[in-house]
Amino acid sequence: MINQNVFDQGFQPPHRDWYVLANSADASSGAALVSAADQALATPFPNATVRTQEGYKDAQESELDTFLNVFVALLLLSEVIALLGIVNTLFLSVYERTREIGLLRAVGMSRRQVRRMVRGESIVITLIGCALGLLIGLLWAWAVVSALSGQGINAVTIPPRDLALFVVISAIAGFAAALLPAWRASRLDVLEAIAHE
Repeated sequence: MINQNVFDQGFQPPHRDWYVLANSADASSGAALVSAADQALATPFPNATVRTQEGYKDAQESELDTFLNVFVALLLLSEVIALLGIVNTLFLSVYERTREIGLLRAVGMSRRQVRRMVRGESIVITLIGCALGLLIGLLWAWAVVSALSGQGINAVTIPPRDLALFVVISAIAGFAAALLPAWRASRLDVLEAIAHE
């Protein structure tokens, strides 16, 4: 509790947030109290928001959901960048192993097997990156919750369905990223590939 003048000196109107908590002995009258408080505050304080305890929790969770949605968008952006990196890596790998691929084709490897080999490499690269990303993400989540434990955020919830969905999407994306390099590797001319230095 501080004097109003001291409060006004420290918190000028643009930066002022007031929270007034009221407790009712009758828990069943929460909606009626919110409605009465809204009507009473509408004229003197038109920007005031009246909420029940559940409404306040929902508002806080909504802000946190917005924050998490930004992280999901950043995750998808990083996924696109990673896919471009995988495509680039596979094209470079095919170029550097041109002679090896030519020799494999000369001893009987089919074009289909070459495509399968390149796609398999892509999926392995993708899953390794996904596993490392999950490990780092879980450690980061634990660190953030530990840092914010004094503000009421004290539990780490791991959504296994969402994580499994991201792994599956990553594997599919890794497969798709390999299509063009795999096609390029399977179309190499055998004699030119063997002669490649």
